[in-house]
Amino acid sequence: MKKKLLAIILTSLMGIAVLSGCASSTNSSNDSNTIKVGTSTDYRPFAFIDQGESQDKVKGLEIDVWNEIAKRNNWKVKYVIANWNGLIGMLDSGKIDTIAHQVTITDERKPKYYFSNPYVYSGVQLAVKKGNNSIKNLNDLNGKTVAVESGMNFYKAIEKFNSDKKGTVKLKQYSDYNSIFSEVNLGRADALLEDKLAIMDTIKRSNYNLQLAGEPIEKMENAFPMVKTDANKQKIEKINSALKSMREDGTLKKISQKWFGADITSNK
Repeated sequence: MKKKLLAIILTSLMGIAVLSGCASSTNSSNDSNTIKVGTSTDYRPFAFIDQGESQDKVKGLEIDVWNEIAKRNNWKVKYVIANWNGLIGMLDSGKIDTIAHQVTITDERKPKYYFSNPYVYSGVQLAVKKGNNSIKNLNDLNGKTVAVESGMNFYKAIEKFNSDKKGTVKLKQYSDYNSIFSEVNLGRADALLEDKLAIMDTIKRSNYNLQLAGEPIEKMENAFPMVKTDANKQKIEKINSALKSMREDGTLKKISQKWFGADITSNK
């Protein structure tokens, strides 16, 4: 009797183990079909959360683009929210698969990451207090202070100018996006350097008494980066295929018009 009871218990335990193994296999399959997209939520209208809403209510141009990419590839997309400063580290450590935060394609980044085809075209732009028409380019900023968001690539334009042209522009870095606008608005910095599209949107929807200064000092092409692996190379190809079809059928333009009232997805 004891032997029969022991056999029944062992059989039951083996059944549980098999079921557990099947469940684990299923979860693994689901995970492989999920793309973890890192983004920040203080960067209107690219990715943001309205005040009072929960973290799962992230929206913006980046979110609409990625939802469509996922739909066309039969992927699930999970948005991982973090400050911009932490997103690159999360990408390198494998905590996220890619970043949707207007990541610029640069020569320094190309050896480490695969980049999708560009989906947004913009420029590195100066902004100053309204009425200040003395600043049009970096030459006009010698001896003056420029505010930039730390971790963003824009500060390199200042460093390059100071190095190549023996410039004396002072660089002041801030940990969050809104601070660079506040500092110029309050007169604690002479100018800020940011993405032109983001500046235009921020000025439009805020009380900042600012204006664009001159033309963009550099062109920008934004894309989705992935760490170089064989698996990610295949994913980038699928992302590019989705972006190509979205461009051809007008979906990219439609998303752009929704958030900007203009087509910023075309290199014109």
